[in-house]
Amino acid sequence: MKKWLDDCVTTHPGACSSKTVDFIPTRLLDVGTLLEPNLQLRLRHEMLNETIYFTLSHCWGPMVPKRLLLGNLEEFCNGINAQALSRTFQDAIYSTRKLGVQYLWIDSLCIIQDSAEDWQTEAAMMGQVYASGFCNLAATAATEGSQGMFLDKLPPPQVVIDIDGSKDLWHLNENYGYHWGNMLNFAPLNWRGWVFQERFLSARVIHFGRSRIYWECGQKTCCDWPERSTEKDLNSNSWTNQSKSDWQDILSGSATVDKDKAVQMWTAIINHYSSHGAFTFKTDKLLAIGGLASRVQKSTQCRYLAGIWEHNLLPQLMWDVGHGGADDTSVSPYVAPSWSWASIDVPISRYIINKVDYKPSPAVDIHEVDVNLVTDNEFGQVNGGFLVLIGRLGVMQETGTTEDEARAGRIEVRMDRREDNSGALTRPQYLLVIEEQRKDGVFEGAGLVLQYVEDSKLLGNGHVFTRVGFFQFYFGQGTNDRIRDIQDEFDKTLLAKELALGSTSDGKSQYVIKII
Repeated sequence: MKKWLDDCVTTHPGACSSKTVDFIPTRLLDVGTLLEPNLQLRLRHEMLNETIYFTLSHCWGPMVPKRLLLGNLEEFCNGINAQALSRTFQDAIYSTRKLGVQYLWIDSLCIIQDSAEDWQTEAAMMGQVYASGFCNLAATAATEGSQGMFLDKLPPPQVVIDIDGSKDLWHLNENYGYHWGNMLNFAPLNWRGWVFQERFLSARVIHFGRSRIYWECGQKTCCDWPERSTEKDLNSNSWTNQSKSDWQDILSGSATVDKDKAVQMWTAIINHYSSHGAFTFKTDKLLAIGGLASRVQKSTQCRYLAGIWEHNLLPQLMWDVGHGGADDTSVSPYVAPSWSWASIDVPISRYIINKVDYKPSPAVDIHEVDVNLVTDNEFGQVNGGFLVLIGRLGVMQETGTTEDEARAGRIEVRMDRREDNSGALTRPQYLLVIEEQRKDGVFEGAGLVLQYVEDSKLLGNGHVFTRVGFFQFYFGQGTNDRIRDIQDEFDKTLLAKELALGSTSDGKSQYVIKII
């Protein structure tokens, strides 16, 4: 491990190269050295400006033996009994000393756990804590703290083969890609929502896996190979390696990043984040990538809106839950406006038509967009928000099917929540085309399924809608343009008269559509 660290600092370019530490966390654990072990909490003002420290990523599990609390802060500053800590924490402390570093950051020992104010303050800085750490120690294989970081190794893969009655034991060669794909990306730790950002922002990560110890940085991935007294380079196609390479300018704080490219990269990693984001508290969903969002904002100066960027906003609304859909639960805590991917607790993907000649035009205009922040952290939790679009609505018609994917001619609808996929429209729903293209007699595009909030006027919000699904459409030559039909049908409704703004150049009505 020490060789990996030294090689990275001295020979790797880019974000891996040694740089002056310009950030010190509020608190760090002083672990001393192997010869002179120590364990006590140090405050920022007690440390040098260029203090080098490690960070720890771990699964908490059901039991946390020792935590920093308001009542033991002074005790922690005087000294901590290492034996009272979990096995994982003890192993992390030993590894930090072994690698010649004096300071270590562990969330439950450096953030006051019974102080909401301290947690909000520290959570806003979490991304910076990991980005500024010298190396991240990841207890990747452990499901909870009592297991530790040095788990018993799995036996080498082998199989008994019977050839003409003679049974022989064969040792199998290991697929190196399997190690990275299955043993790391799908390890217990990497299903935690907070760990996504911790791993991505850390310049270097040492993974303590089930079978081996792995190294990950912006330039190299490898693992130890004790059977052969060597290491094995892993040509990883992991999203982290590909993305970290693309993100070098953003991670390094460059102010010359192309906005379109930054938004495109952001949407790509959000697809992965949404499928690996397990949270004890669902309201952490935006906070847990706030550090990454702040890096994008610093490099692009774009406005951030509950997981979505104001720059090139319309395509970012086109997320899709596919054939899944979240379980509908009215008691779920509020996380984000319905137009944000963060509002749904299910993996999402991006609607893409894989056609070179598909270059749609916007079918709506953005009039206004805003979110209500819980604190002054623009990358943190929100408790409200709205998006006002100017466009045309169509009446979604009953399909009469019970399949997850409801089809109405060539209009393909997928609802965000499972209960809405029954095909029975208990409340009126509407289709809002977001993008469209007419070319060579073909009309195609996509948009959002909206539901009118019946009591919105009583609550003083005017006429408002919520997003409940996604749809796409395709009408070839000689087929009836049903989009125009359902829009004409909406024009005749009472709601249309109340939402009407004016008319398009071809005499069609336009509406003010507020989505919350």
